This record gives sequence, structure tokens and C-alpha cells, in this order.
Amino acid sequence: MSENDKNEFINNNIPEYKESLLDLFSTIDLAYADNKMKLCLNLGFIEVTEDLINHLQVNYHSQLSLVSSKISNKDLQLLFDKFSNCEKLEDLFIYNISVGNEDFIIACAQIFKKVKYLLLNKLIIDNNSLLQITNSSIILNKNLKELTLSNLPVDISAFEELSLYLSSSDCSINKLNITSCNLFIQEDDKENKFFNSLSINQSLESLVITNCNVKKEANFIIENISKNPSSKISILDLSQNLISTNDFSLFLPYLKNTHLNSLLLNGNAITDLALFYLNDYASEIINSQSETTKLFILELENNNITDKGAELIISLINNDLFFFNKLGLAYNQISENKIKQIAAALVNYSLRMETLMGMNFDKIFMYPNIGQISIDLIRNGTMNDDTYNEVYLTVINNEYNRYFRIANH
Repeated sequence: MSENDKNEFINNNIPEYKESLLDLFSTIDLAYADNKMKLCLNLGFIEVTEDLINHLQVNYHSQLSLVSSKISNKDLQLLFDKFSNCEKLEDLFIYNISVGNEDFIIACAQIFKKVKYLLLNKLIIDNNSLLQITNSSIILNKNLKELTLSNLPVDISAFEELSLYLSSSDCSINKLNITSCNLFIQEDDKENKFFNSLSINQSLESLVITNCNVKKEANFIIENISKNPSSKISILDLSQNLISTNDFSLFLPYLKNTHLNSLLLNGNAITDLALFYLNDYASEIINSQSETTKLFILELENNNITDKGAELIISLINNDLFFFNKLGLAYNQISENKIKQIAAALVNYSLRMETLMGMNFDKIFMYPNIGQISIDLIRNGTMNDDTYNEVYLTVINNEYNRYFRIANH
């Protein structure tokens, strides 16, 4: 946003303290979120003192970001107390600040109860502290829509209170993001409360669990989602974990009983054999009578997929079992030749589907990807510009080119 736009917004909305905003804080910023303008205060990489806090006028701020700032426990309490009275505050982002566990719990007790979007990233808090924060603040917040817990030195036992909240009818969280925390469970802990809460929860729409040492846990997550007829989860991101092909084969059968639209498994340990299992699964999904059981977006980027996997993808396409809007295969080991074959198969596929749709419109729901197919093949093999152009021309020279986006450069 330009300085003129920023000044105009401040003049029109908060003229009574325009000078304090523009002169005191170079960190003041504006942002669009939820289709509206937000006034954001970003206290990043600075020393936040009592004098600075006392000069803050926070009546109009919708977002507070405290990033890698130097602040004492006393001043943190003062800052949060001041923002606790700000009626417009919706977003609170706390990243990489050093605070004592008990002081942090006390400081955040009130402010955590009111925000819609809460991010806690790279804080030195222990299991017990996160349990206390959840119990004293997070579960009492009836407005909380998105919760992000990232880079916290805790294990899965720290999520017990959150599990109880996710299982309750009072839960308001739509999006839960857990990143770089340890969610590994012991073999004899299959009834883990956190994963079991997913079989009951009725509010989550997006669940992101990345870089959390998830392996067999992926099966428990998807199995519990499949057990929940009221589940609203449509996006599941399990990227950057330890999921193997065997793990993939175990949870694949449960997918057809979920409402998942997008499954992201980038950066795991999945091999070509997973695509063999996917062929079997695809026939069940295509023949399903419910659109809600179709997985339209599958991302398998940065795994261990080679030409053998590409052949299985081509088999899916040639047998009219390719039901994805998007299949992410970037950063694997697929050769130039196989990329060309995938492109050619997609051209023929669209010709067949166009004929099918023209003859039998009641089958359109079976192939909702017609018109927007995307296979992402960026950074595979040793592809050069000439090869990319050849593959691209294979697609655009066909009159049905609007159906494709093949990315290779």
C-alpha cells in the first residue's frame, strides 16, 4: 500500500491522532483481511518500553504483531492490558520473544480471550505452560477462528486441554495450524485425546500439521476425521513430516468417508508405490455417487516419485480415473520424456471427456475437474527451456488448451 493510501485512510478514519501514528511509529501499517481494511501495529525488532506503551493509542487497531522485540515481563503485561481494552483488536501475532512461563501466562490471560486470530511462534514455553494458557484463555474465547502454534518446545501431551476444547460444542476454531511441534505418539497410545477429538469436532474446516514428526499418526488423524459425520474439514495439510508409502496406503481407504477436498503431503517419504494404491482408490471415488467424497487436490511435491510413478499417473488419465483439479508432483524425479507423455495423455483425456459431457450431462459431477486440470511438474529431472516449450506446445496446439496448466520452468 502506498503512503498516500495510508495517509488517506488515517485522515478519514482516525484524524484525532494522525500525527502520533505517522511520526511516532514507522511500524504502523495497513492490511486487507476478511474483505476489510485493518490498522496494524507491528512492534518488530525494537525495544518496547513503558514510555512507548504509554504513548500508544490503540482504539482503532485491529492487529498487533510483536516480533523478535525486546520487552520485559512487566512491560508485556502493560502492553497486553492496554490492548485488552481495544474493541477492534482481532489479530494477535507473538513471535520469538523471551518471557518467563508464569509471567507470560498472567500477561496473556485477558487478551487471548478476545482475539479471532492468534499466533504463538518460537516461544520458550513448556508443556505445562501451554496447558495453562489453553485452559485459562484459549478455551474461554468464543470468537477465536484461527489458532497457530508454531516452533514451540512441547510434545503432544501439551495439547490435552486443546483436545477437550476441540471435542466440545463450544469450539469456534475454523482453522488450526500446528507447525514444528512434536506430535509423535507411542505405539500404545492409539487412543490419544488430540487425534480422537477430530472424530467429534464440528467447527474445523482446515487442519495444518506440518514438520511435527507425523508418521503413523497420519492414519489416526484421517481415520478419526472419517468417523465424524459432522466433520467440516476440507483441507488437511500434513506436509514436511515422515509419512511413508505404507502410511499412505493405510489411510487411503478412509479418505472416501471424509469431506476432504485438499490433501497436502509435500516433503514426506512417499514413493511410486503410493500411486499404485491411488489407482485402486480412484476407481472407487469415480464411481461414488457423492461429490463430498472426492479429493480434488492432492499434492505430493518433494517426495520420491520417479518415472514409474509417472506411468501410474498416465494410467489414471488413460483409464479416465483422473479426478483431480490439481495434482502436485513438483520437485520429484520425473524425466523429460515422461513429462511429455503426461502432457499428451491430458490432451487426449480432455477430448474424451468433452465427448462424454456432450453425450451425458448427468455425469458431469463425476469429472468436476474438466476445465481446470493442473499438474504441477516444476523442477523435475533436467528439463531445459527447449523441452519445456515442446511440452507447452503439445498442450496449447490443441483446441482444448484451456483445460491445462502444466508448469515445468
